[in-house]
Amino acid sequence: MTSKLCDDCSKLIAEIRPAGGKQGTHEITSTKHNFHINSQNGCAMCTHMLLGFDHHENSIILTASQDIRTSYPRSSFDFRLVNGFLENAELLFSYKYGRDSLDDGMRQGKRELVSKSYAIHPLVRNKLVLDDLVIGGTNSHAQFDLHRMEISHDKSTGSGKTKELIKGWLSECSAGHKNCNMEPVFGMQNPTRLIYVGTEKEPVARLLNGANSPESLVYATLSHCWGKVVPFRLLISNIEELKHEIPFDELSRTFREAIQVTRKLSVRYLWIDSLCIIQDSKIDWLMESTLMDSVYSNAIFNIAATSAKNGHEGLYRERRLQDVELCKFEAEWTPTPGINTLLSRKLWQTQIEESPLRKRSWVLQEMYLSRRNIHFGKTQVFWECREASACEMLPTGCSYFVDNSSKLSPFKYNTPIDRESSSFEIFQAMVDWDKIVLTYTRSSLTFGDDKLVAISALARYWQRQWKEPVKYYAGIWDIALLHQLMWTAAVGSLNPKDGLTRLARQKGYRAPTWSWASVDGPIKISSYSGTPLAPPNYSLLVDTPQIEIDLVSDDQFGQVRGGRLKISSRLAHSVSVHNRGKPVSYKLGSSGIPIPGGTWLLPDVVLADDDMKSKTLVLMPLMSKSHINLPKKEEFNTTFGLLLQRVEDKVGTFERFGIFDLRKGSDADQVLFEEALVDFDLHANQSGLSYTVDKNNKKRYDVVII
Repeated sequence: MTSKLCDDCSKLIAEIRPAGGKQGTHEITSTKHNFHINSQNGCAMCTHMLLGFDHHENSIILTASQDIRTSYPRSSFDFRLVNGFLENAELLFSYKYGRDSLDDGMRQGKRELVSKSYAIHPLVRNKLVLDDLVIGGTNSHAQFDLHRMEISHDKSTGSGKTKELIKGWLSECSAGHKNCNMEPVFGMQNPTRLIYVGTEKEPVARLLNGANSPESLVYATLSHCWGKVVPFRLLISNIEELKHEIPFDELSRTFREAIQVTRKLSVRYLWIDSLCIIQDSKIDWLMESTLMDSVYSNAIFNIAATSAKNGHEGLYRERRLQDVELCKFEAEWTPTPGINTLLSRKLWQTQIEESPLRKRSWVLQEMYLSRRNIHFGKTQVFWECREASACEMLPTGCSYFVDNSSKLSPFKYNTPIDRESSSFEIFQAMVDWDKIVLTYTRSSLTFGDDKLVAISALARYWQRQWKEPVKYYAGIWDIALLHQLMWTAAVGSLNPKDGLTRLARQKGYRAPTWSWASVDGPIKISSYSGTPLAPPNYSLLVDTPQIEIDLVSDDQFGQVRGGRLKISSRLAHSVSVHNRGKPVSYKLGSSGIPIPGGTWLLPDVVLADDDMKSKTLVLMPLMSKSHINLPKKEEFNTTFGLLLQRVEDKVGTFERFGIFDLRKGSDADQVLFEEALVDFDLHANQSGLSYTVDKNNKKRYDVVII
């Protein structure tokens, strides 16, 4: 049975002529408002297309800069056709915003002009392009069998049909997914407290002591947003009362529905932070926060209130059937008879990655460590485990059809990593941590002081992947330490007004300035072109720094009250130059040596022009990397390092200001930078810094960064 289409979409399908694999020319101009109207009237294609609009607009808001707002080509996004190969060609539907829609008016909900068209491109043999590929039927890459189930949908994600589908996913995963059933690296362990959810016949919930149980208990967990509404909580004053019975009617809607889902899936126990951690006990909170890796990794599944901004919104959503069904249509130009299927490849991003829940920093470690996540989205339920992903629209598996590349995969190494492992293995482990930090810092915290605590479970779990313990210093590991110090603002964290970084430092102390945890905003730990972190690609210009950390408690992954990084390095001055009406520029050395071309000086936090005027910074080179310019086969070097600023009244003590990336593409560039280093040496006595002279007769200054 085909789906209902509006007149515009029907005409677009009818006009496609793939003969010869030439570019399509049929184009229809409309507005986003009209797409909403057509979707409300039942058009399946417009319904799927609106998911792409949501993702596209979110992306523009996140990445907009002066250049992007006037860049028409960047305003396009695409949908793939599923099922039905075209001979030697692939079909791609495209939708483009009009030129005027990328200004601030778009953010105010104005009706933007949109054109929709199609394009037919030659297939590239032996190359798999997941984004825009025409592929076979939706069962050709099934991850779940579900052969005994008759799958249909109701107008609520809380229906019996939806819960039966979840049971099917859980049953197959429990029986056949090796990675989802592996025992955690630290063994099975019950949480300190659990909620006994009761049964369908005796639905009485109560709090129990899980730590005292002689056997391992099968339990679920819940990920949710508190929002501005404080839910019913476990307190010192009511703990004994809740051991007898938890007042169901006083719980938030999210908590009530999570208990119902747990019962329906035949699991007897549930862990909810608000009801299993004593909320008015700092001691209990600190102790339980060290156990989060165990709590989530030992759970049979995690229930995620993905689309709920607070506890009142709950898990379940009412929906139209077309919101959870594929867009199916017939067309004369298909090479084989049958129904073709169209869907938005941004389904995962719009309903999971860009959901209210994923904006909450604490949730990252909850979802990452869980074996299985059951997402209650705004129109359907999604399944995510270590081997598969699925949704009600694509119940046998969606990872091949929907772009979920941003979905984090769990740590899973065949053998423990050690410091003697190959540089590539270590590099891959560090890339995992890089992804964690990037995803984590894109989300938000209610309390800034939780910055390190809210990622502590992931850090603790990541550490256990190593044969020998690796040391952790306020978000930074002692493995590949120098590279981790080179963190910076991630691409996409630009301010729409000036195109500069959004990073900001918290007023109160949270972490040393050399740690990414000291700033707010998306962070990228630089891995520089994806090259393994070892010679001959890199040359380290300093010895391994010494680090001292003052912890608030005994937990090395918890809050810190201070930290010092001691390092010995060559140094160079950089003076900021303020030109009225122009961006701040920099010169090297006290005499204003020009900076070599291709150099980037990147402050962590953008200051006002007056604050930057005549600001003197210090460049500390940490490492260099050799490159080959392939067209010319010329070799050049890039030097990476930290930008520092002095701490007043503390000789030899600095704070991190940013990083620099100095490309030396010629002998003249090499000479310029060496001049700046020598210039600092000539004024060494004025700096008051202690130093040693290395074997090359170069001065290395003793610096402490706080």
